[in-house]
Amino acid sequence: MKNFLKTVWNVLKYLLVHFGLQIVYIFGISFVIGIKIGLEGGADNLDNFDAEFASTMSAHIPISLIFAGVGSLLIYKWMVNRKGDSFLEVCRFNKLSLDKSVVSFIAGMSLLYLSSVIVGFFPDEAIDSHVENMSSLTEGGVLLFFLAAGIMAPLIEEVIFRGLIFKELRGKVSIFAVILIQALLFGFYHLNLVQGAYTFVMGVFLGISLLWTGSIWAPILIHAGNNIFSIGLSVMPFGHFFEQSAVALIGLFIVLPVSVWYLYKNRMPFADNYGKPNLKG
Repeated sequence: MKNFLKTVWNVLKYLLVHFGLQIVYIFGISFVIGIKIGLEGGADNLDNFDAEFASTMSAHIPISLIFAGVGSLLIYKWMVNRKGDSFLEVCRFNKLSLDKSVVSFIAGMSLLYLSSVIVGFFPDEAIDSHVENMSSLTEGGVLLFFLAAGIMAPLIEEVIFRGLIFKELRGKVSIFAVILIQALLFGFYHLNLVQGAYTFVMGVFLGISLLWTGSIWAPILIHAGNNIFSIGLSVMPFGHFFEQSAVALIGLFIVLPVSVWYLYKNRMPFADNYGKPNLKG
């Protein structure tokens, strides 16, 4: 029981660090913005104040993600190093071949279409809430949106779930349970029913890609491919063409299976304990 509670705490503390830094930034900037609007007299009444405050805060959501990501990486590195371990080894920042890197990124792009299928099973109210949450990320501009969702999110979330949490669970439960638990946590962490559903499915594949390649760069590139392609479709005037045409079917039924097959066919023995292979991924 003691070991179980220790494992639970070790998993939760990684989530709390990242989530806590987001809260710190949001509360801090909320205080500053509220005082600034009040002093400048930019809102004549309470309704105007609420609207102006909400609009200004939306622009800071991507910044909060970048702030939390950078801060978390520094804290995680300190946490791992103080145990005498290497952060890069624990998170498996191992070299990934060019072909697997390209295939991983393409697989991430094609996963977007699978996500669209999953989203389609939810009621309109849940989808509308999800779309509203995603729209708030664009308030700060496309560049910030790209940096936050396309670069920082794939990096920090993979470090958390496929790096630190995966390492914490490995050896304590079966590999099947590791894949399932880290994917469930990945889904729950997004705090949205629709997004949580498809990020759970995505989390399973991301965990498997780590097993097959032995490198966290594979799930990072898959995650980045998914997010960057999604950002591109949201800002391109012809984005709906890719979402609604035969291209979507090609991505879902041809590109994704071929990408998965390639990574599986070229899988490596998975190594526990910093490079001692004992599991065929």
